[in-house]
Order: sequence, then C-alpha cells, then structure tokens
Amino acid sequence: LTPWAPVPLPQARATLRQIDLAALWSAAPRTALSGTVVVAPSAATATPGAAPGNPAGTWQVQAERANAAAGPWDQGLLPLSRLQAQGQWRGDGSALVQRFRALLGGGEASGSAEWRGPSGWQAKGRIGNVDPARLHSQLAPLPLSGPLQASGDRGAIAFEVDLSAAAGADRSTGLALRHLQTRGRWAGGEMDLRHLLVRSDDARLQGQLRLVPATRFGQGSLTLEAPGLRADAVGSLSQARGGGTLRLDTPQLAQALAWVRTLPGLAGRAIPELSGQAHL
Repeated sequence: LTPWAPVPLPQARATLRQIDLAALWSAAPRTALSGTVVVAPSAATATPGAAPGNPAGTWQVQAERANAAAGPWDQGLLPLSRLQAQGQWRGDGSALVQRFRALLGGGEASGSAEWRGPSGWQAKGRIGNVDPARLHSQLAPLPLSGPLQASGDRGAIAFEVDLSAAAGADRSTGLALRHLQTRGRWAGGEMDLRHLLVRSDDARLQGQLRLVPATRFGQGSLTLEAPGLRADAVGSLSQARGGGTLRLDTPQLAQALAWVRTLPGLAGRAIPELSGQAHL
C-alpha cells in the first residue's frame, strides 16, 4: 500500500470462500463461490519511470472461481461451476482478456475479449458440449457446441450465436433444442433480433423480432412449424394496442396441444384436452 503514490494500491490479492450471491442480493441465484483474484504490475510492459504504482503501465490480472453449488437456473442456482481468466489492465484505460474458460453444463465456454475504452469492446468465444438440461431442467440433455461473438459501442451491443447439437445425439425428456442461430442488437432498452432460427427435434421457429421489455412492446414476423400446427404472424403488440395478421392452421389439434405441454414453463399446467381441427 502506497498512500501518496499516483496508484495507492499497486498490487492486490483477494480470496473468496463460500460466497452466496443470493445472501447479498435477493434476485441473484444461490452460489458457493470460492477462489482468488490477483492484480500485479506487469514488469515487461511497465512504462519506464512509472513506478511506484505503475500509473501508465500495465497490470496483469488473474482470476479463478469455483462454485460448489452449481445447478440449473430455474432451480435458483447458477449453472457455472468454475471460471478461469487471465488478462491485462492498461494505463490508457483499455483492457484485454487474453483467455477465459468457464465450465458449465458439463461442457465449457472459452474465448477472449478486449475493452478499448470509449471506442467500445469485443468478445469472441466458443461453447463446447454444454448440456442445456443442466442450464434449465425442462430442456433435453442434448449437448450444444458452436461459436458466439459480441461487440459493444456507446451502449449498444451487437451479437451473433450459432449453436448446434451433435448429429445423432439422443434425447430423453424435455424440449430438445437442436439448433439455435440468432443475430441481433441491444440498444436503448430495445432488443432487435434481425435473424432468429430455433429448431428442436419436432419444431422450427424462424423470423425477425423487435422487443422493448420496459414498455411490453413487440413487433416482428415469425413462422412456427410444430406437430399438428403451423402459425404465421406479422404485426406489433403493446399494452394498449396491437395490429397485424395471424394465420393459424391446426389440422391435428390434440397433437398440437400435446406439443405445447412440453414447452418450458408449461409442464404440469392445466391445458384442456381438445381434438379436431382449427383454422384462424
């Protein structure tokens, strides 16, 4: 500790043991986090004459966290079991995550990121063999893999995700997510999904969607094909009004309702038994 230096705390080490985030914030999942964070000047890149405090140089940051209470999000738990990261914090306000590795859902997510100060940030990574059933208990255990990337600029976040289950992977129970592909942007409280494709074993949802959660506004064009039904919707919907067109064909109503009961959040709900056809 150097109280009169330009940087009073030139290096630090913090240790956590069995931290429960839910005890600190009621909306957070239950956790048992343990691990260390180490921050120290980088001798190789420090600016000559900058010590003590390294105000114009570079700090090396290493972090490792383990979560002994990992579990599905819908059970009030955090699916993350371990996180390792190594990076740099630079005197010009920029930062670099040289690598990170997170163990979750029986698989892992890894990649790198860069913070460029006022000019924004970007991150690229890959998910490998992550089991959706360990993230949410109503999803089928079909491990997903694929690339994902995101970038930010002046409060706006652009992202791309392309995840697929391995060919021939078996399903047991729950919604079997086979392919998730999306490209969009979040800015000013608005989510703009310019491309959305979700495919399960027996259903396909595709289209574009714009959402403003704060005002409960939605607008877009979506097509859903599922057992016993096909739906095409184009329009907008808000708390006070809505407009657009909806075409719904259910040649097998009983089959369609059976599929609806498998959706996350609807299992066990009292959905009536109906049969026949419906067209709207």
